[in-house]
Amino acid sequence: MRQARSFIPALSVVLAAAILPGPAARGDDAAGGVRRDRIEADVRWLADDAREGRLAPSAGWAASRDHIAEAFAALDLEPLGDDGYVQAVTVEGDLITAPKEGANVVGVLRAPGGATEHVVIGAHFDHLGLDPETGDVMNGADDNASGTAVMLEVARVLSEPAVRRRLRRDVVFAAFDLEEHGLLGSQFYVDHAPIPIEQTTAMICLDMLGRSVMDATPGRLVALGTETSRDLDAAVREAAAASRSELWRLSTDYVGPRSDFVAFAEREVPHVFFTTVPHRDYHRPTDEADGVDFGSLTEHARVVAALTESLAIAETRTRWSGKNVDGLAEAKAIEAMTATLLERAASEDADEHRHRISGLQRLLLRLVHGHAKRLVENGEVGAIDRGLLVLGTFAVVLGVIDDDPLKTILGALRRRLGRQRPGR
Repeated sequence: MRQARSFIPALSVVLAAAILPGPAARGDDAAGGVRRDRIEADVRWLADDAREGRLAPSAGWAASRDHIAEAFAALDLEPLGDDGYVQAVTVEGDLITAPKEGANVVGVLRAPGGATEHVVIGAHFDHLGLDPETGDVMNGADDNASGTAVMLEVARVLSEPAVRRRLRRDVVFAAFDLEEHGLLGSQFYVDHAPIPIEQTTAMICLDMLGRSVMDATPGRLVALGTETSRDLDAAVREAAAASRSELWRLSTDYVGPRSDFVAFAEREVPHVFFTTVPHRDYHRPTDEADGVDFGSLTEHARVVAALTESLAIAETRTRWSGKNVDGLAEAKAIEAMTATLLERAASEDADEHRHRISGLQRLLLRLVHGHAKRLVENGEVGAIDRGLLVLGTFAVVLGVIDDDPLKTILGALRRRLGRQRPGR
């Protein structure tokens, strides 16, 4: 912003703002009502040792489920479960996987005057319980106490009378369970939707919003999935433009079927997956609340709140438009991300655990960065070049950000097969 050249022009701007009509002040919209203290309190409560890693059927998991239901009740959301806000999730086993039981927590904020459409905003609240090797609590502050806390905060700010009276669509708030066991809670919700899934105009998925890539890219927000809806892509960019968050737009090709948007995507529901992942404490006992960047998390919550309100007040339905990737935007995001990681790793104050990389890892990062940079300089991205960029990004995640990818993959397989048991 330019500095005023004299007192007179500055005064005229102030007077014009006071007497001329204009957009609502930020304090009157959803984004303006977001509060860091409430978000931080929810993250710390959900990620406390007393929650036992939020793995069903532990007492800490049950307390977390009830905490979310009580928050919904305090906002007077309408229950959508089969037992109040609780939707029992039962998944039959087969020859390979064990049966699973859990619970989604679901409530709806009704638009004034009634509505025939709704927006879903969801975040999984479950995590991994105890480390099977050490018995340490896997608190999952970033995965996904952070996303759950943002979902709860958006419910609070949209429930404010000044915001709620503008809604044209209902907003469903869903805390999904069993995400860590194969996205089972969100799949169950879609298969047994308490409101017809055909009436869902858009789905916002929140998963791992409290950290950043190797804790080196604070303030950056990754949005995946809007390549299937031009309407949603425009709404996401508009919501982010008014914030201090830098938006990195990627296709879900860069993440694969790894969060709760998947079941909605299969039904061709326009969706966006907001995240800031990954980091080196992912799926480890060191994912603690003290590591969360609450400043960035709060700013990202403002983006989510603004987007949710925008989708809920839009005059027209958000439409599915098929897959139309923006390869150049993806290349710009990967170029910026890899450049930041290389710079952070080389800095004098780089943290040994979070930022340092080996010579081989540095080489891999430079190769991916160089490829992305060339694509940006060329100004176009062909199918083969984009495929190489996606594969290179997966290599960076597995070979640089996760120093022990085999352990992560085996842990995921154990949970999927039902071999990891809760308890101390």
